[in-house]
Amino acid sequence: MLYFNICTVADQLYKNPKAKLEYYENFIKKFGTNTPYASKMAAKRVKELKEEIHFTKN
Repeated sequence: MLYFNICTVADQLYKNPKAKLEYYENFIKKFGTNTPYASKMAAKRVKELKEEIHFTKN
């Protein structure tokens, strides 16, 4: 859960969505489904950030 908290703080502080995405993807790689709630929230945020990155390119 500590690393998930780091992800959320980075999400609040960083403006670059690619940097935010990297934190959440690392969380999913390291912890997978060990923490069901945090993993679900991280996956949801990864999806949102990928959409944000995709739409800002256009």
